[in-house]
Amino acid sequence: MSVSTLLDGIEKGRIVLPAIQRDFVWNEDRIEKLFDSLFRGYPIGVVLLWDTTEAIQYRTFVADHRRGAKVAYKVHDGDTVQLVLDGQQRLTSLYIALRGSLDGRKLHFDVLSGRSSDDASEEKYSFRFMTPDEAKARNAEALEDDDEEAAPSHYVALTDFSGPSAPGSKLRRKLTKDFDLSEEDEDRVGDNLQRPVNVMTESGGLLQEQVIDSGLPQSTPPRKTVFDILEIFMRINTQGINLTRSDLILSMLRLHWPDATEALPEFINDVNSKSSIQIDSDFVIRCIFSVADLGTRLDIALLRKAKNVEKVKAAYDKTTAAIGSAIDFTQEECRIGSVKLLNGLNTLVPVVHYLAAKEKPIVANADKMDLRRTIYLIAFSGVLTKHSDSRPGGLIRDALGGNPAHFPYDRVARYVKAKTRIEGADNQLFGNHVPLALALVQGKTDGKTLYARNVAETDHIFPRSRHGDDPLIDDIGNLWFLPQHVNRSKTDSKPAIYLADVDDETLESALIDREDLRKSLTAFVRARRKKMITALQERTGISSL
Repeated sequence: MSVSTLLDGIEKGRIVLPAIQRDFVWNEDRIEKLFDSLFRGYPIGVVLLWDTTEAIQYRTFVADHRRGAKVAYKVHDGDTVQLVLDGQQRLTSLYIALRGSLDGRKLHFDVLSGRSSDDASEEKYSFRFMTPDEAKARNAEALEDDDEEAAPSHYVALTDFSGPSAPGSKLRRKLTKDFDLSEEDEDRVGDNLQRPVNVMTESGGLLQEQVIDSGLPQSTPPRKTVFDILEIFMRINTQGINLTRSDLILSMLRLHWPDATEALPEFINDVNSKSSIQIDSDFVIRCIFSVADLGTRLDIALLRKAKNVEKVKAAYDKTTAAIGSAIDFTQEECRIGSVKLLNGLNTLVPVVHYLAAKEKPIVANADKMDLRRTIYLIAFSGVLTKHSDSRPGGLIRDALGGNPAHFPYDRVARYVKAKTRIEGADNQLFGNHVPLALALVQGKTDGKTLYARNVAETDHIFPRSRHGDDPLIDDIGNLWFLPQHVNRSKTDSKPAIYLADVDDETLESALIDREDLRKSLTAFVRARRKKMITALQERTGISSL
């Protein structure tokens, strides 16, 4: 089947995208390289389709594609359609380039490109996404360029090569005259003006098509079931590792639970638009699995059982409500405003699990101190940062088993000690996650910063350039947050000198004693570290483990 025939099927709604397919993710460079391969006669892969009348949720291809646009899903009415199981990115790229646009810009082809090169890896044919005005300006610049060594260029939108006004011999003669082309260049332009049409109508296998169940009557035993197709889709995408596990889990949920198609992405977008703690689908799905008593592993196989899908559906509303409450508590009560300070989103999974088990996911006054201490302890220890599949579930089993009436901080502390061997609320704990230690000492939340040069950077008070060989150089006692524009302009002078202009209040808030700056690095670090640990014990509520 030719590219043009495939695109006709897309345009007429016969070839569609099942809801299990993720969004279009290819960037402009990749699309341009695809067309270089196509115009050079290189095979560009396989498209796998399924002929079916099954009432499966799907979306149509969009010729004028815009990133982030809301997707409309449908359920077809019984007519035979072909669902794309593999090759979605290639087909979308072809449809956008040959029949539409990407974010308002069309793919333009340089009809003067195609010169031979000794390096086959270099792009032979030149393509660029541009607006009509950008292409016009670029063509004018090429025409005015008086550099004799510069290769001439002239870009034409690929969408212009179909229809009665397609460029032809008239443009060839004009370019020959404008650029004083050699006979060889003129011939190449002539070939290039025919190339887009030839590529679209050529059926020699550059893009191969496979159709599952093609021609088989509906409802006959040899036809594949929905579950067969899902298994095929999963095997294709797990072998090539093209999708994350959460992508595949979401695809499976879409098959059994169409509302998940829009509900989960909308929830994530809503949270991220309002919160400086940015969540992702891995975190949300891990929390839903935990609340549904399926553990915290992102185990795709769990959703091959219909009863587990029902558990997930039942857990969705209370889990998402608990996530919102956990994030509110973390930002307001713990003064943590980023995933970095949390030491990863897994820190909140046990909190979400606990809140989701309540009638309403509200943090009771009796739980506030223990929940606050728990978040700080997990974040500082990093106990859930590694082993992200097993550790959250293990902590939940050990600490939250039996749905306790109040949050059991002591059980969490025992789990942390057993897994990390951190024994006390001292430098072993607080020095394990320096950004959070500094943020709490200096009262920073690490929320969104609008101006890049105001971003706080970790700074060595006694400069590394002078004391880089000393093991105390990276101790928390020698570190503090400094705005980027100040940090980048500081010198390697002694701290008592370069901090002379900093007001006392700023230094005191960071527990920096101006008199101690005149002491040795060792004396300064030990004195400040002691004050920091005392302050961190007070601010976290963790005085011992």
